Amino acid sequence: MTKSQQEIKGDGVSQQLFEDMANGFNFLKDIMTDDVAENLASSISGILTIGKEISDEKINSYVINVLRRADVLSDVIDEYEELKEDGTLETLKGILYGMKSLKDMVNDEAIQKLGNYIGTALDSLPKIDQFLSISFDEIPMALMKGITSEELKEEVKKKEKVTNKDLISLFNDPATKKGLWVFLLAMREMGKRI
Repeated sequence: MTKSQQEIKGDGVSQQLFEDMANGFNFLKDIMTDDVAENLASSISGILTIGKEISDEKINSYVINVLRRADVLSDVIDEYEELKEDGTLETLKGILYGMKSLKDMVNDEAIQKLGNYIGTALDSLPKIDQFLSISFDEIPMALMKGITSEELKEEVKKKEKVTNKDLISLFNDPATKKGLWVFLLAMREMGKRI
């Protein structure tokens, strides 16, 4: 035995340290299966690959910039998770898909047709305005209200059979006389325009 070995053997602390190290190495040998060794090697390889990439100055500056803004990234991730949980994210995806579909449908021909429809509608506005002003005039409005009145519906439901006497008695009614007079005047005006 050499002098160093005798000193180590004589020192109880050193002896205990070597025994503990031997036990630790035996423990590592026992738990080191092929799967553990493969996973360990894969992890070390990944770390070395990341280290190699980070050594590039440009990527290194990007990584540092991201790390400096970790609080912002955390907020973004929190917002994303909230949007995902309450279904807003799926709704936004649907809206964006619909907008993309609309964009795909819009081509020169569609724009031209849309322009034609808008032009036709704008050309029709004066005629529509004229029609509405005539329709809401006093006489046409009275005709529409008379035709759709509840009283007319009730009278029609009550009479299953209409006699000549019923028709003649209507001529004695002042409202019927006025309505017939307006109708005959309208027929005369229509005849002048035909």
